[in-house]
Amino acid sequence: MARPQKNNADYFSHDSDMRNDIKIKAVRNKFGVTGYTVWCMMLEYLTSCSDNVMPDDEITIELISGDFGVSVTEIKDVLNYCYLLGLLIHENNLIFSAKLKERLAPIYEKRAKAKEYAERQSRNNGKFDIKSTVQTEVSVTETPQSKVNKSKVNKSNIEKDIVAAKAAALSRRDNFYNSLVPFTEKYSKDMIRSFFDYWSELDRTERKMRFEKQTTWELGKRLATWFKKEPFHGNTKHTPIASDGSSVAGKAALERTNAETNGLKELINSVTIG
Repeated sequence: MARPQKNNADYFSHDSDMRNDIKIKAVRNKFGVTGYTVWCMMLEYLTSCSDNVMPDDEITIELISGDFGVSVTEIKDVLNYCYLLGLLIHENNLIFSAKLKERLAPIYEKRAKAKEYAERQSRNNGKFDIKSTVQTEVSVTETPQSKVNKSKVNKSNIEKDIVAAKAAALSRRDNFYNSLVPFTEKYSKDMIRSFFDYWSELDRTERKMRFEKQTTWELGKRLATWFKKEPFHGNTKHTPIASDGSSVAGKAALERTNAETNGLKELINSVTIG
């Protein structure tokens, strides 16, 4: 004899903030804790009912009144208010929750797939032929434990993404540091270091450096601007370095002195010759 098909569920998904839903708040405001209690128990009861619907008749209401420990009058008042808000549907003398049916639909779909898969398997004397049966990956029902496992997997994936993002940012920071090396011939190492420390700072997510958040970026121009503002950045001892190892400022001063000396010599010679 074939096993009867199960058309209810053992549990339903209960959001941790369900009490804060605007419609649930209205129920709580009107009926207090009793209203919220009846609502939650109704969801539990409907989940266990065949096809997740319950008949709207006096006997059923009396039975759930005894089950919930709430008077028939209070249950009817809460149900009528839930109809008004659309939390529950009253149709053809049946009561159901459209949202609950929507949430349970994936479970029934998995069951149907599992049943279809089982019907295709070979049998030997009414039993599955183990040699020819391939284990299905379809879960008949989704248990609370499976949800916990999924949550752990998701958390693990998020942690891996964070670590990978930070590693990528550190790798880009090394590249940024290397891009500054050629400029050590023009600027002092102290200035390059302070420039690097400032612009390579990671944001709170540790995914981007400060300079990566700029809309425009030309390294040479940024360094030149930084050099002009060195006192502002806290380095008053910086002296730019020329390619021959001398200071840029000192070399320029020497060139001006030589030019003035040559000009003076020419003036003296012109006066002597005259």
